[in-house]
Amino acid sequence: MTLYEFSQFSYIVETLVLGVTLAVIGNEKTQSTYWLKQTKRIVAAALVIAALFTAIKFAFNLSSTHRNTDIALTISMLYLITFLLIMAFMPLAPKSYLTPMRRMITTIMFMICITLAWLSLWLNELLTQIVLVASMAIYLVELARIILALIYNYKTLGKQGPAPGSNDEERYNCLKLVAHNIILLSLFAMLHILLLMSNELCMALFNFAMLFVWAYLFVQIINLIINSNSLKKSDLGVESKTNSPLQPHAELHKKVNKWIESGAFCQQGITMIQMAQHLSTNRTYLSQYINARYGCSFNTWLTQLRLTEAKRLLASSPTLPIDNIAKMTGFASKSHFINSFKASEKTTPGKWRMANTDKR
Repeated sequence: MTLYEFSQFSYIVETLVLGVTLAVIGNEKTQSTYWLKQTKRIVAAALVIAALFTAIKFAFNLSSTHRNTDIALTISMLYLITFLLIMAFMPLAPKSYLTPMRRMITTIMFMICITLAWLSLWLNELLTQIVLVASMAIYLVELARIILALIYNYKTLGKQGPAPGSNDEERYNCLKLVAHNIILLSLFAMLHILLLMSNELCMALFNFAMLFVWAYLFVQIINLIINSNSLKKSDLGVESKTNSPLQPHAELHKKVNKWIESGAFCQQGITMIQMAQHLSTNRTYLSQYINARYGCSFNTWLTQLRLTEAKRLLASSPTLPIDNIAKMTGFASKSHFINSFKASEKTTPGKWRMANTDKR
């Protein structure tokens, strides 16, 4: 067995084991794990497909006997895996991006790429290279477009701060995984394309490198599953320690008001879990209470409390610097404070202060 064949065999074994493992690992069947389950299943499918395509190449020794077929099959595998991942992660993109037309365009583009790859088998050498380059160019452009949409949505959700325990939190965690890995996977995809025409030693080294890339992605998904299940258990733990069913709203209302009066909302990085623990309740019930009473999510409610306190400081302390007010009211940074203030008041803190100081 040559080094290249050994790398192929190792690649088949690892991707098949990781793919099957991801497929059988289950999560608690709740709506809040939708994004995580979808991510897990599609990555599992991509791993199994990678194993099957590589097994075909290994079984028939295509790199030596049918070089052009080997290249077409490799490109098809690459495009198909990318298409699956994009279809899995597309719902994580901005809602304005997620349209039937976008899905159709993406599907057509990848069908064209795969068709061009197999069309090259019946062309002369020059036309084959032209068709393959065209196929790869379409692939890379489409991939870049999807990556930009995902990274943009990841940053947007990060600035807003998804509410703990919400679907957006699960969505944000999956986006975080994608954003942290999509560039790495894209670089390896481009490297794979460049190495298709190279010798078997280079392809063997690439296969060994991909073993670490797939293992890294597998470990990250497992960590997401563990963290997700741990959060659910922590919710149950908080409730069981209190030995009480869902508290009446009146009792929780008093506790929340006392918490607000203490100024605890100005603490940086405060989470719903921490607040629920402080109030001896669970975050699910606290979230329901905030949604019912204030008509918004925990993060939106918390931001409004901080903005109200910030406006009080702006009006009562005209010389107090903006960045100090941002820190005193719990915002992560001055820019975060200004952006939140502008979104709420349609003006900057400085202009608001001037207008309200003049009125006084």
